[in-house]
Amino acid sequence: MHPLEGAYTRTAKIALVNALDSRALGELLYGSRLLPNSFGPVHGRSFLYGAWAASRAQGGTGQSALPGFLSSLCGGWATVIASDARLRFCQSCADVGYQSALFQIDALSRCPLHGERLRDTCPHCDAPTPRYALTVEGFQSPMQCTACGGGYASAWDGTACFERWGGPLDVRPLQRLARRLQAWESLAVQWPTVSSWIDTPSPDAAGRQRVHVFQALGMLSGLAVLDHGQDSRVSQVKSSCVPCQRPPPRQRERVAIYKSIRRHIMRRLGLAGRGNRFTFSEVFYRQRVNEAVVPRRSSCPAPLHALVIWISRCEARPPAPLLQGLWPLAPDADEPRVRLRTPLLLWPIDVQVSDNVWGHFVWRSFLEDLWTARQWQAAVRPLGEPFDQADREAPEVKANRATFLELLTAWTPRLSPLMETFSSGLSHFTWEEGRGQRQLCLVWTRRFEGAWHDESGTAGPE
Repeated sequence: MHPLEGAYTRTAKIALVNALDSRALGELLYGSRLLPNSFGPVHGRSFLYGAWAASRAQGGTGQSALPGFLSSLCGGWATVIASDARLRFCQSCADVGYQSALFQIDALSRCPLHGERLRDTCPHCDAPTPRYALTVEGFQSPMQCTACGGGYASAWDGTACFERWGGPLDVRPLQRLARRLQAWESLAVQWPTVSSWIDTPSPDAAGRQRVHVFQALGMLSGLAVLDHGQDSRVSQVKSSCVPCQRPPPRQRERVAIYKSIRRHIMRRLGLAGRGNRFTFSEVFYRQRVNEAVVPRRSSCPAPLHALVIWISRCEARPPAPLLQGLWPLAPDADEPRVRLRTPLLLWPIDVQVSDNVWGHFVWRSFLEDLWTARQWQAAVRPLGEPFDQADREAPEVKANRATFLELLTAWTPRLSPLMETFSSGLSHFTWEEGRGQRQLCLVWTRRFEGAWHDESGTAGPE
């Protein structure tokens, strides 16, 4: 066994040099029976987090596998920056009998030792690898494909290949990464919203979330984010750090901040005058159950769609006023009384922040809704107007309607103020600094298309 070698290959080697079957070996090493694969986000016998094995590992042989758990480096952060859904390995590392738990980190797309792309499929038949956990499927024939039976590398042919289990010659790049993770374990960080932070509703949303968490923790610890093998398609994480203030929020001041931002947005949309009212039902459709708002026509400007989502998310008013149209901006006496939703007014619930930071969060919330509106518009534009076609029974129209409804199902949480009080593209965490002072960091994904552009340039809040 070698430095920073993962618990998976450590256990696989022990299994191959023993005559016991895999079930008996699991009981002998960890005092736990092997579990089948599961669809949970973290497997019950995951090699990412070793709490289940630490108190049960038997003797020196069982204890030798514990340093291979990712949690031995970064503690509880292991399950929020890495996945055990599939075993990930570097082909060149596997050829010398080596795999590291660090390879399970989603932000790591290539092996730091060889520069090769990490794979999670069989090199012979492309079948998916088993979970990175102590499973029946993975250890009946360790490091061999459960579909075709082929070994994942030349060092894994179902026998104890002592001469090939030499390990990599230089693991210093992995050691540098390991030192970063060890620094995170001592961070006094509270991140209550990390589980609900979803960059975009897509099949790989959880993976992208883990990448962003990794990058945010790298910034917090004062270290550069992972630069070797980082997937260039993944947006970076931007953070805004300010001291948390103790005075309670003042409703009047925050309502004034919100109204100022709203006036700014509406002026940019040309909705500042009395003559610019429109009938909501002619432009938008709102689902009755969850109040998700979508345009009736694909030609609806994305900023206008974003404004309606944002107002619905921010203001504690019944939907009826929106049905009559958007109100004039001036004078203020002509505006309906604004009453903000309580969760927004008191954001964040766990700590209290200055009105300036709160206003920054409100503005970022609009930019998130603007990104959502743009993504929705781009997704449905190729479908035409499937619900306005005369021949609704035409195969193409029916297919477009089905696609539209599938997209709506996936995007409904981001379009509904009832399902997401705050946009899931925003997150925050706090940590202790200095003399017990708690700092807050607002985290969002830097979206290259997220800035608000028009003919005159880029706009920001007042």
